[in-house]
Amino acid sequence: MGASAAKTVISWTARAGNEHDGPLITRVEGYDIIACAVCGFRHVLPLPEPAALEQAYREAYYTEEKPTFLAHAGEDQEWAALSQRDRLESLRSCCPPERRRLLDVGAGPGFFLQTAAERGWRVLGVEPSRQAAAHARGLGIEMFEGFFNAETAADLGRFDVVHLNNVLEHVPNPLEIVALARDLLPAGACSVSTCPTISRRSRSARETR
Repeated sequence: MGASAAKTVISWTARAGNEHDGPLITRVEGYDIIACAVCGFRHVLPLPEPAALEQAYREAYYTEEKPTFLAHAGEDQEWAALSQRDRLESLRSCCPPERRRLLDVGAGPGFFLQTAAERGWRVLGVEPSRQAAAHARGLGIEMFEGFFNAETAADLGRFDVVHLNNVLEHVPNPLEIVALARDLLPAGACSVSTCPTISRRSRSARETR
């Protein structure tokens, strides 16, 4: 048997000070993609600058990346609501009936929160996309339009559940986002995070305060 090729390991420190370190998987369009041992994700290096993320998620995501998504977002909602109701039912175990305050980070067009509100939850959504936030408001959902970060999280209030569905793979520092979500929880509350995996299945994690 021939000798196995040595792995290239890349270490990188962002301007904010958070580090990323892991073996190189491939290179695409001038970016290194690593399996990061620090955050647990496979992601590009260098990470995008804040101004690039602002443009991508405030304006371009639903106009360039998913240009037809909002126009057809409601077509599958009857089916999607089945899964949403199942998730909300499982979240009931996190808090007693008198405590049903739900924050959805990365709320997108607002359908999950619409289903939650119909089932008696008091809801608030956080969404950076101008177009998606407007769509959610059209459903009657209270929205904070902007990014969930250290500057904005503290002003959102306290919640019995913080829900992050397909969010952590989009942010430069997932561990910071998880910590910020935890800080919004009183005793007995929980945060729930779901993200895609390499096998194309979703992985969920629940943390109870």
